[in-house]
Amino acid sequence: KLRKCDRLRSQYAIRDRLLNLVMVFIISIITWVLWKYCRKIANRMMIILLMTLLFMCGNSIYRTIGALKGIPKPVSDGRSHMIPLTTEGKNVIVLMLDRAIGAYVPFIFEEKPELKEQFDGFAFYPNTVSFGKHTNYGAPALFGGYDYTPAAMEQRTDMNLMEKHDEALKVMPVLFEESGGKVTIGKLPFIHYKRVMDVSFLSEYENIDVFDLNERYAGIYETDEFWNQRIRNFCFYSLFKIAPVFLQDDVYDSGAYFTADWNSFMNEQEFLQSYASLKGLSELTDVTNTKENTLFIYDNETPHEPVILPLPDYDLTQAGGVFSEEMAEMREVDGITLRFDQEYQENSVGFYHVNMATMLTLGKWFDELRENGVYDNTRIILVADHGGESGQFDHLLFKGIDVEAVNPLLMVKDFDSHGFLVDNSFMTNADVPSIALSGLVEIMKNPFTGNELAVDTENKAADIIWADDWDIDENNGIGFQPYDAPWYHVKGVISDPENWERVR
Repeated sequence: KLRKCDRLRSQYAIRDRLLNLVMVFIISIITWVLWKYCRKIANRMMIILLMTLLFMCGNSIYRTIGALKGIPKPVSDGRSHMIPLTTEGKNVIVLMLDRAIGAYVPFIFEEKPELKEQFDGFAFYPNTVSFGKHTNYGAPALFGGYDYTPAAMEQRTDMNLMEKHDEALKVMPVLFEESGGKVTIGKLPFIHYKRVMDVSFLSEYENIDVFDLNERYAGIYETDEFWNQRIRNFCFYSLFKIAPVFLQDDVYDSGAYFTADWNSFMNEQEFLQSYASLKGLSELTDVTNTKENTLFIYDNETPHEPVILPLPDYDLTQAGGVFSEEMAEMREVDGITLRFDQEYQENSVGFYHVNMATMLTLGKWFDELRENGVYDNTRIILVADHGGESGQFDHLLFKGIDVEAVNPLLMVKDFDSHGFLVDNSFMTNADVPSIALSGLVEIMKNPFTGNELAVDTENKAADIIWADDWDIDENNGIGFQPYDAPWYHVKGVISDPENWERVR
């Protein structure tokens, strides 16, 4: 099945589709001629064809069973994991919100002005870039700093990408734990380049607790409607796979399989689980009166999959969301226009909806942190590993690229800060470790490389790989694939085409 973010692109070139159409036509003519004039030959061919199909089906079943056996089941240690926050110490929260788009923030806060009060103390950094368009390119630097940008990782030829990725995930937890703080990790992306989280990661450190927060809320929205839709799609997927190439895009129907409500949140298990887990932060927050410093790190994918949510509250407690043309109307805030794709309106609107739902859910959690007396003494960082290549902002479209793809969310609330600030400083998501640990860790150096976490702000720049090889099962060499991908060097104002230079 196509990935959701690629569902609107044909998986086959026009040339291949036309060739397939011609071949189907030729085979149909030959079959008709044989059946009309050579019935005995046709019967024998049918027997051979049936035996071939049975063999292919058996082989597919065998390979599927083997692949499923190779996927480890999540392991539970039986503990009741919580998110410890203290009233007397310092707390740090780092939330990676996968694919959250920075350029959406002014429009979200314009539509829901109450968010500015809930996000009191935050600074929003709209002039932020990531180092690639996908998690495998952008997440290592987010967790480990500038030693783990794609360019820096490629210079280290003694380790493969998976090993360097794992090392990046350890930087903040290890530094914080070695400084005497307590670390809690709710989820990290692609530990060991696997999609099932290894909760034994960092088990050698006594004061680091790792668990799969998402697993705790798996299945919470699995209603009869959800399972009926899954069973229906499973059957239609079989039709999709056996259909001629030139018909497969139509059968797939952008993942809808001829249903009118593919953007219904009930069709998106990944969104449902991530959204339930994000709401579950309130339930898991455990406030104590100790003086111990704490660090909580959590990767959540609520903004990743586009779905239409119920208006006006974007909340699943209401009936399912229904798309309307009014949702796709052009908007303008501070001279910047947000356009929704006219051909695939539901998809582009759906991305805005899940980003809005993320912010509204976090706003409620922040209110609860205030009520529990831990908001002011908590540093909160909201950041994404990458943006989204949706072509929705004219000022970010130039030189054949869409800067929205590498414009991740970055918002920071420091200790005892107030107001809501927009800071246009040039930032990258590799700044997160130094921001998170500043003032709490005495030696601000990568424990694995010995390099400083922060970089010279006056000479700060980013080398971005413009590639789509997101599959960690295949893209796991010493350097990133494709090896001939374009690379761009950027600094300063990211919406200025003059600040972008192709360097490879």
